[in-house]
Amino acid sequence: MTSNLEFTHNKIGNTGISLSNLGFGTAAIGGLFEPVATKVGRILKPCAMPNPELLGWPGALPFTPVFNYSYDGIMRFFEDSQQRLGMDHIDILYVRDIGEITHGDDNDEYFKMLDDDGYLALSNLRKSGLAKAIGVGVNEIDIPLAAAAPTPIKNPCHGK
Repeated sequence: MTSNLEFTHNKIGNTGISLSNLGFGTAAIGGLFEPVATKVGRILKPCAMPNPELLGWPGALPFTPVFNYSYDGIMRFFEDSQQRLGMDHIDILYVRDIGEITHGDDNDEYFKMLDDDGYLALSNLRKSGLAKAIGVGVNEIDIPLAAAAPTPIKNPCHGK
C-alpha cells in the first residue's frame, strides 16, 4: 500500500538535515530511520542492577548503565555506535540522560565533565563531519537551556 501523504519538513540549521513535523521521539515518522541519530553519554554493561526501579526501569534487562560525558567517553561511545550501526557518520548525535532526573545530586559532577572537555569531543565530531548535528536527549527543560548557555571558553559549539 502506498501513501500519498506528504509532511512538512523543517531544516535543522545549516546541517543539510530535515525532519518531518510529525514525529515520535527522535524518529521522524515518514522516514523512521533517516536521518540516523544516536546518543552518547550512557552505555549499558552486562550486569544486573540491584534495583532498576530506582531509575524508573521496572522489569529492566540485566544491564547496568555507565555514564561518561568526558571527551574520551563521548568518543568511545560514538565509535561504539558507529560499529553497531555500520556507518561512517551519524546525522544527529545526542548527549543522553544528563540531568538531575537521572543523576540526582551527582548531576553537577556529570555536567562539569561535559563542560570540561565533552563539548570539545562533540565539536570535533561535528567539524569533522562524523556528526552533522549535535544536541541533548533528556527529559527535563533545564538541561537544554544550560547546555545552550554561552560558555565560550569551554564550549566551542556556540556560535558555529
